[in-house]
Amino acid sequence: MIIYALGVVSLLAFRLLSAFKVMGFIRRGRVVKEMNGYKIVVSSEKINPFNWMNYIVLPQEYPDPSCASAVIRHEYSHVSHHHSIELLAVDILSAFQWFNPAVWVLRHDLCCVQEFQADDSVLESGFGKLEYEQS
Repeated sequence: MIIYALGVVSLLAFRLLSAFKVMGFIRRGRVVKEMNGYKIVVSSEKINPFNWMNYIVLPQEYPDPSCASAVIRHEYSHVSHHHSIELLAVDILSAFQWFNPAVWVLRHDLCCVQEFQADDSVLESGFGKLEYEQS
């Protein structure tokens, strides 16, 4: 029971620390656009684009505006499908089922499905496959 509890507490602490780190990026960035219930935040730190809840976070020096448009559309798809909430639920589940390999496979598969949905959304919005692939 002690080993189980240590696993749960460790994973929950790790997820909480990750959430604080993400919120720090959002808090230190500046909101450049608000629309449709989401905010685009630009960070001066060297990061990869990501989303969390209703925030899309981009690095300050993005290489190409057309590339940024595709990335914003991709991240907006994650926001509109509530992927952060799904991932949070699976993370909580995996903390309590850390010993179960099926939960880790579920988390991996969920991330793959979410990326597929976001990519599909970008392609449906009018970006060409080659153009999107190169971005």
